[in-house]
Amino acid sequence: MSMTNLNEKRFQAAKEKIHLELVNYFTRLNCEQRVWDFMTSIRFQAQGRYFTHLQAKRLISYLSRHYGIRRANINTALAFKAFSDIRDKKNAKILRLKRDCIPDEEFEQQMCELEDLRLEKHLEYWQALELTVLILDHYPGCIKNLTT
Repeated sequence: MSMTNLNEKRFQAAKEKIHLELVNYFTRLNCEQRVWDFMTSIRFQAQGRYFTHLQAKRLISYLSRHYGIRRANINTALAFKAFSDIRDKKNAKILRLKRDCIPDEEFEQQMCELEDLRLEKHLEYWQALELTVLILDHYPGCIKNLTT
């Protein structure tokens, strides 16, 4: 083996390593972008009260069932103010006279996206807890669905 062969093998190994690191980086970036888009969508729709009460109950029951979120977890998150975008109800000054609800087809697509994110293990527990607290903040009647 000559010196050039060793240098070529080192160069090829470094090239393959960098290629794998780049592929992993952009794959992870794509997954994080999907989670960010999903969280932003749910946050916007919950704050605007675009969900029907039944859709909000279904979303909360899904999150609590698959991520093990209990009332104690929610009370702890609220006590420590873990999520900063949850506003006081005193500051809510906008009242909508008519609310356009999300069509069932679009809600089913969101539930499928949530299922995909859960199965691929991209949506983590703390993100599910944040969504649950946010939805419960805007739909307080859904707290009955949670187990103790």
